[in-house]
Amino acid sequence: MKHRFAQMETEINLCFIRVSSVAKFFSFVSIVCYGLGGAVAAPPKVNHLFPAGCQRGQSVVVTAAGDFATWSVQVWADREGVSLEAEKDKGKFKAEVAADAVPGIYWLRFYNGDGASVLKPFIVGTLSELSETEPNDAADKPQAVEPRVVVNGKLGKTGDVDGYRVELEAGQTLVASLAANSVLGSPLDAVLQVCEVVERSPGAVEAFVVNQNHDAIGLDPQITFTAHKAGSYLVRVFAFPATPDSSIRFAGGDDYIYRLTLTIDAFIDHVLPLATPREESQVSLGGWNLQGGATTIIPPLSAEASALTPPDRPLAWAWRSNAAGAIAIPRVEYATVVGGQEIVVPAVVSGRLEVPRQADQFTFAAKKNEKVRIRVAAKALGFPTDAVIAILDDAGKTLAEADDAGRDDRDPQLDFTPPADGKYVVQVRDLANRGGERMVYRMSIEPVQPDFALTLTSDSLVLEKGKPLEVTVNVVVRDGLRQPIEIRAIGLPAGVTAEPVRFEPSGDSPMPDTSGGRRGKGRGNAPQPSGPSVKLIFKADAAAMAGGAAIRIEGRTSDASALVRTARFPLNLPLAGLHHAAWLTVK
Repeated sequence: MKHRFAQMETEINLCFIRVSSVAKFFSFVSIVCYGLGGAVAAPPKVNHLFPAGCQRGQSVVVTAAGDFATWSVQVWADREGVSLEAEKDKGKFKAEVAADAVPGIYWLRFYNGDGASVLKPFIVGTLSELSETEPNDAADKPQAVEPRVVVNGKLGKTGDVDGYRVELEAGQTLVASLAANSVLGSPLDAVLQVCEVVERSPGAVEAFVVNQNHDAIGLDPQITFTAHKAGSYLVRVFAFPATPDSSIRFAGGDDYIYRLTLTIDAFIDHVLPLATPREESQVSLGGWNLQGGATTIIPPLSAEASALTPPDRPLAWAWRSNAAGAIAIPRVEYATVVGGQEIVVPAVVSGRLEVPRQADQFTFAAKKNEKVRIRVAAKALGFPTDAVIAILDDAGKTLAEADDAGRDDRDPQLDFTPPADGKYVVQVRDLANRGGERMVYRMSIEPVQPDFALTLTSDSLVLEKGKPLEVTVNVVVRDGLRQPIEIRAIGLPAGVTAEPVRFEPSGDSPMPDTSGGRRGKGRGNAPQPSGPSVKLIFKADAAAMAGGAAIRIEGRTSDASALVRTARFPLNLPLAGLHHAAWLTVK
């Protein structure tokens, strides 16, 4: 028996020696890997930024929540005016915003030698900014702020409620507008309240709700409140989860970030028209605390274009230095019209249903069997208008009507084939016959012609020297397009090539869905409808420098009146739409 115990003891000791040797080996490997560059190589992963914006002409330290396998990393912005430099501490960046930066959303990529993050939004504004200071939950202990400010806040825990006290004079109109879910992608369905503060006795304060809003811009709230008397008012923020669950309580978390604009000065909510030509133009401003007839000038595209600017529907930003708010509008090739009774096809028409039961009507001439397509954008732009479009004949008889284009697309589209030559009326109204300042819409009316669209399955590409990279580009065609399409990459760095690919259409396929989604909820990076695709083959020669660069992929038909379409990809945010600047990393 003693001999058996001695044998077992020897085997156990040998086992410990083996385990110890294996542990030492992996420890050695870890030390070597760390010495060669830290953790396992991987591109940056960024979940959110805080604060997610800055005033023009100012700087701020931004914390990027996420994973950084290596430090430091670099940051690319999709337009000039914003730059970020990594600080010593991992995840910290110094953001500098130029004094002449155009307000609006800047899309940032964080990248290293192994790849890049998805695009993240960074909002530049005109008002001064500050960060939320806790505790500010109780009605008697709110954070005092001037009503000309952007507050960068966070509902950091379950049950969190943030309160801000503002002093208003009688007759002043306060605009409280919160950006969170719609563009920042925060997982909250926020509620805004304006409360009148009453001190019953020293130290005993009560707050009475005088205005409340839940969903104004997608799932983000917005309030305009005119004070009937001078005094202190409480602006309160709380939220439910954007994806409903079984909990019955206010939601919160580290990613429940928001930007709250509070101002008694000019605030731009929208512009008319909601599209602009490529030349210099003027738009009328819509919103609150604006002087009558307020307008702003949109510069020509030539003053803002870069090598990566897409030729098809590039964006312009409408803003003013003395107003909060900035609106992105597309540049279009057609005439842009506001109001008016008669239009010439093709055209882009913008309007506002100012009073209940209003129905805007526009007359256009059409020829027999020459189909026209009418689209309205409102919900996808963050406006409450639930548009319905109808075609009437000259006697007022309804010939065709359309409401929602789909379950997740609350904006209508209608293809109409005229039964005879003549004039027809297109009518736009709200489904519930509502009217108001924000009941705006943009309608395009154009002949139905062959067309196509390109989408990318991935927006961050990694190319290794000596190893070709296949990039899939989805091609969807419609309305009988049969001309060959040449697809090529624009903006490749030196030493990188991608031979153009020729695509031969053989039939129609579904167009990609670019709507804003039901109730402003994003559909994520879900694949677009299945259909044909091509492979672009990227190669890097020995002289190619390692690093990253933004590129654009476009398709062009081979006929005389060439159609040019840029490949785009979803941003995984409810009201952000699509983007065109993919990222190529050379290793």
